[in-house]
Amino acid sequence: MRKWFTLLLALVLACSLTASLAEPTMINAAETRDVQIHATGDNPVEPDVSPTTGLTLSEMDIPDNFVGLAVTGRYTPALVQIDNYEGGMGNRAPWNASYADIVYETPLYKHGETRISNLFSDLIPDYVGPVRSARVNHVWIREEWDAAFIFWGGQQYTKTNIYDQFKSLGVNQKGLLFDGTTGAKAWNKYMDHTEVMARPHNAYAMLASLMTQVYPQDFSAPNHAFRFTDTLPADGDEASTIYVKWGDRTYHSIIEYDEEENLYYRYVSVDDVATEDELYDEIYPVLKRGTGIPHGNPVTFSNVIVQFMDCEYPTTDGPLPTVTGTGNAEFFMGGRHIPGVWNRETLQDRTAFYDMNGDEIELQRGHTLIIMMDYQTQNRSISYE
Repeated sequence: MRKWFTLLLALVLACSLTASLAEPTMINAAETRDVQIHATGDNPVEPDVSPTTGLTLSEMDIPDNFVGLAVTGRYTPALVQIDNYEGGMGNRAPWNASYADIVYETPLYKHGETRISNLFSDLIPDYVGPVRSARVNHVWIREEWDAAFIFWGGQQYTKTNIYDQFKSLGVNQKGLLFDGTTGAKAWNKYMDHTEVMARPHNAYAMLASLMTQVYPQDFSAPNHAFRFTDTLPADGDEASTIYVKWGDRTYHSIIEYDEEENLYYRYVSVDDVATEDELYDEIYPVLKRGTGIPHGNPVTFSNVIVQFMDCEYPTTDGPLPTVTGTGNAEFFMGGRHIPGVWNRETLQDRTAFYDMNGDEIELQRGHTLIIMMDYQTQNRSISYE
């Protein structure tokens, strides 16, 4: 009897060791997916429910000096270009980022650096930063939401000139562009540099002031509501940890699911030789020396979406991704992975996300991380376990 028990115990231990050493599941970004999309147009907007997070607006805790849909009842999305140098850690951590409805991570350089774009709508903070420059792909994200765009200059190469794109898309006439490099504008007093950080990582915007004092009061942005559910997903396979690799070690991230909270926590690398990863969090506005760098809430997500795209690079720092049409997408919600596709007919249309049956995905209520990854570039990968 003891012999059989010993053998059984050894078998259990062997199986446990094998499971612990199992390689993460690697996603094939170029996999052919024959999905017949059942497009239903724009989703209805429910009273007192956020179209971007699905949260109840009247139940939100509103910090002092914040504005936004939960405060004013007016839908005024604002897209802010945020620094992600060295993974957005330490003094580079974003300001008030935990209030962003949607966080985009996009390619910046071909070799693996990325930039963050935060879309604020429900709650628009008093201060945001560090504000950085834009690329053409960020202009195209803005176009989807027709959002106020807060940035500090941008690329002006022949094929990737952001100002040419603004002109061709008719954005200049809308009063929605807030560029920190144009010092002659009346609203420039709401964009400045802090003396605490080094340039170019120290620019910030007084976002609430821009949206109440300068944003055109007669402008109406398209209300591109997502679909939401209160039910955890049952489809797909289990996925509690997501590995995001861009090719540059400092921009890799590990996203871990907390089942008790139904939230994803993002961890990023500190440097090229880091053996541990650090929690991605926010810092509060720091305008004067001697006040330190107060770190605050972790930036968490209820949904993580990977949107794979074709991309060309006329220059190493000038990505030109394909953001219209259809491509593969991966959805991580409720600790599960669900494959599917994304679709966007024109730059002015919303990007809609579908499962393998062609039905639009229902997201968990809360904030969403959208990773827009150029899958053909070497050393890019998404895996999970």
